[in-house]
Amino acid sequence: MAGSDGRGASDGGRGSSRLLAGVCVAAGAAYMQGATISYIVTPMLITFGADQDSGAVLREVPSIASLLVIFLSALLATRFGARRIITAGALLLTLGSALVAASPDVTAAAVGLAVQSVGGTILMVVPLAAIGAAFADGDARTRAFAMFSMVSPLVFVLLPVLTAALMERWTWRVVAGVWVLGGLIALLAGRWALPTSPRAGRGGRRAGRDGRRSRQPPRQRRERLCR
Repeated sequence: MAGSDGRGASDGGRGSSRLLAGVCVAAGAAYMQGATISYIVTPMLITFGADQDSGAVLREVPSIASLLVIFLSALLATRFGARRIITAGALLLTLGSALVAASPDVTAAAVGLAVQSVGGTILMVVPLAAIGAAFADGDARTRAFAMFSMVSPLVFVLLPVLTAALMERWTWRVVAGVWVLGGLIALLAGRWALPTSPRAGRGGRRAGRDGRRSRQPPRQRRERLCR
């Protein structure tokens, strides 16, 4: 029995480590836009023949889109499960990035950045809840959050260097293509790392019905059972 308990603890530790690795990769993809957008706005304006006011729009749209979804992300993960919501976030990030890469004008690029930002915000918020649920021990949770907090500075150090190297030889659309690749990697990482869970909403509705049934007086419950 002691051996089986040890194997269970080991499996749980591997599962938690896998979850941490997966959500860190997903969050890294979410930070890619913020780390590189300032380097490609001016080339985008030159391509579209747009003015600086359009550049201000391209810079502000992601922040506005992020504010619209940041408070809903954790609630959606609680209702539908972190795996489903991270999958949705990765798909939105990939779709928005592809729209930016293929955009014919400023309007299409702004829409793509907004969609990408919504997906990226989901990939930043939901992993925090997943880590909190997976690591119950205080020390392990502290280490997990410390590792997660290293993702952002790492991306903001490495991605500008990569962006500068790409911009020397190719156009800004190649950078947007790297965003697409990051979204696909986030999709695979999230689905690999997070376990499949039943629909939370269904369980919540069932629990609600059970709770209402248990609050009924005993006589009424017996009458309902006899009908």
